[in-house]
Amino acid sequence: MAFLWAFPILTRRVIGRLWTGGGLHRGVRALMSPLVVWLLCSMVLWFWHLPGPYGWALAMKGSHDRAPLLFITALMFGPGDRAVWPASF
Repeated sequence: MAFLWAFPILTRRVIGRLWTGGGLHRGVRALMSPLVVWLLCSMVLWFWHLPGPYGWALAMKGSHDRAPLLFITALMFGPGDRAVWPASF
């Protein structure tokens, strides 16, 4: 987590305490499980193709351009370096 070096030392210590003692790492790990990632991606994709949000996105030029960012953001919570496929695949 190289971005933490951008913060002052006291802020980094607070973030470190929250990460380890506050259980923040468990929440992030849960968000990055393959099932949760798949559900989030599916829900975002499904939501934007409902008639209401889809029509709104087409009517508002800026929102239609930003919709793919939600898909990319949902994919960023992917399993990371953990293998999704069996090792024999």
